[in-house]
Amino acid sequence: MSDRDSKVLGFVASIPGTINMFCDGDSCIVAGSEKRMRDYIAVVRSDPKAKYRIIKARYGHVVQAMKLGGAYSFDREAFSRLALLAQQDGIDLVGFTPDAQTEHEGTVIPLMRLTWTSTQ
Repeated sequence: MSDRDSKVLGFVASIPGTINMFCDGDSCIVAGSEKRMRDYIAVVRSDPKAKYRIIKARYGHVVQAMKLGGAYSFDREAFSRLALLAQQDGIDLVGFTPDAQTEHEGTVIPLMRLTWTSTQ
């Protein structure tokens, strides 16, 4: 694992003993800080009894998972870390542009959803 691959982008959450990750639809949420992840879980989780374990999301793991078909949703802080490292690897990303929503119900968490698309 290279030094860049071990860089922390943010934090993801999982339910210990399962393969269940904290997601927004089909994409794993990456928060820029542990506190922000706890806040997201408090607002969004569908099962109030679920106990999540928050772990670091590292660049190399996220890119590898995306190449295998995984989707991730990044908050602004985590996306900025990803964008810097991806740029250094020659990967083109668009700017942080969460879906535009004109009407909001409840708490809104702006996220940028990414999947890997090969151009070769």
